[in-house]
Amino acid sequence: MAAGGPAVTTASYADAALDSAGLPRPYTVSPVSQGASNAVLRADDARGRAWAVRVTQHTPGRFDVERVAMERACAAGVPVAPVLFAGEVTVDGSTETAMVSEWVEGRRLADLARSEIGAELVDDIATVLSRVHSIAVDGFGNLDVGLTGPWPTFSGWFVDGGLVSVAASRDVAERLGAAAAASTLTRAAEALEAARQTLDAASSRLIHGDFSPANLLVRGDAVVALLDWESVKGGPVGLDFGWWDFIGGGDLIATERLVDAYATRIDHDLDLDAVTDLRRLVQIRILASHLAWADQADADIDTDRVIERLRALLATE
Repeated sequence: MAAGGPAVTTASYADAALDSAGLPRPYTVSPVSQGASNAVLRADDARGRAWAVRVTQHTPGRFDVERVAMERACAAGVPVAPVLFAGEVTVDGSTETAMVSEWVEGRRLADLARSEIGAELVDDIATVLSRVHSIAVDGFGNLDVGLTGPWPTFSGWFVDGGLVSVAASRDVAERLGAAAAASTLTRAAEALEAARQTLDAASSRLIHGDFSPANLLVRGDAVVALLDWESVKGGPVGLDFGWWDFIGGGDLIATERLVDAYATRIDHDLDLDAVTDLRRLVQIRILASHLAWADQADADIDTDRVIERLRALLATE
């Protein structure tokens, strides 16, 4: 990104991305949402066509990886928005990355009431996730454009990487004089370490990485698009269920119910105990890393609530 001069607007990057996608003007661009990593905009033309444009916010983008993962998932029967462009766009010497995809109409599952979610929709959500997981990948952790993860073993990424974050959180707790929190974080590290050998028996599948009600677009009893593949990973299937737990998906669809529906849609036996164990460990790993994340990002979090949730998970050992 070039320094100095007037700031380039997100809309200008969106225009450049739409041009790179070969979409003819005129079109109207309007903001939809603005997150920490990406801004989302909608572009409409006079013929009633619409596209979604995502633009990075001064952070490295992974749109090239997303595009490859989405294309592989689409071939496996996963409903995704077709991608027209993913790459760098430069405006007045300033560069960001962007993605242009077709706009898909629907309601986010997160905007539905529990009473609106019937068995047919639960079954379709389970079917979509089973198709994502039907794709085998090499390695573990965040995938590259070849859909290969950097870690040869799951524990190398999940346990060793997690222990680094937990140790950083414990340093923060000790610096703040929170001895009880530091003790809980030590127990979290021990729980991750104890699971090392079991976790290495896992095979690596395509993991969405942000499988949540906010990223499921539905119409009626069907999923019409699985959105936001930025966190795509290689790992065992329990990772996506663990994230569903952590992000609050169980408030709309109980995770056990979703797992049961999923198990009927795969062509092999599902180790339910392994899935349950990993769901718990995913939440432990995330919660035990929160203090370090908040310290680095200068963000406010409810430390007491985080530690309370962590203790509850550790008590289920």
